[in-house]
Amino acid sequence: MARTYTYHPEEMLINPISRARFELGDTLVEDGGSACMLCDAEIMFVINDNKNWKMAMYKLAESVCMRLSLETDWTDDGASFSLNQRAERWMKLRDKLQAEAFTHSSAPKSGAVRDSLRNPTDGGHMFRSGMMQSPYVQPPSAYNTLGGVLP
Repeated sequence: MARTYTYHPEEMLINPISRARFELGDTLVEDGGSACMLCDAEIMFVINDNKNWKMAMYKLAESVCMRLSLETDWTDDGASFSLNQRAERWMKLRDKLQAEAFTHSSAPKSGAVRDSLRNPTDGGHMFRSGMMQSPYVQPPSAYNTLGGVLP
């Protein structure tokens, strides 16, 4: 099976391969994808294997970093190739995507908590000022339910 390298910017909303290539910056598909780091099959495998989009992007960037870790700088008779610059770019992207993926996966799942975090009127906090002044909230009592004073 031949490797394919496609990128259609106009289809980013419906084509996960184009969206992934855009987010990773792996969009140079001309010349049969000679400048691409990932083929379409690799991208689709990782996307299908991960329910979380951010985690899929992190794993794709991690895959590229592993490939680039095998490349070394080369110098011979005045000519040199410095391949670590490309690796550094991908490592920075991988670290950014890792932080986003793990922040996204540890975010609260409750709708009420999620909405309160996004609420700009109270500073984005779950608690707001004045909520303890409700007539339904009673301060802790110095007496227990049996009528005696608590220690």
